[in-house]
Amino acid sequence: MNSTYLLDTHTLIWYFTGSARLKKKAREVIDDCRNRGGKLLIPTIVLSEALDIAEKGKAEFDFAKMYKLIQTEAEFEIIGFSPEIFVTKDQIIRESGKVEVL
Repeated sequence: MNSTYLLDTHTLIWYFTGSARLKKKAREVIDDCRNRGGKLLIPTIVLSEALDIAEKGKAEFDFAKMYKLIQTEAEFEIIGFSPEIFVTKDQIIRESGKVEVL
């Protein structure tokens, strides 16, 4: 069974920049999803925050290249930022058992 994971802004950026700040388990999970199947959910607000960080030079990475990869790989899924997502806390998501937050 393929798993579903929700990526936050730091996880997304640290993964694509190869940062040592990303936990080994998170990197392995993302790599496993990309290589063996699974879903990596990326809320639109995460993309917005990543773009802001790139534009302000707070992290050195090519946002356009990352975004293109996210759009072309089937394992990545961009999800809308709805009011339900806004009021949902990571703890609630984790406790649901449906999605693991990295």
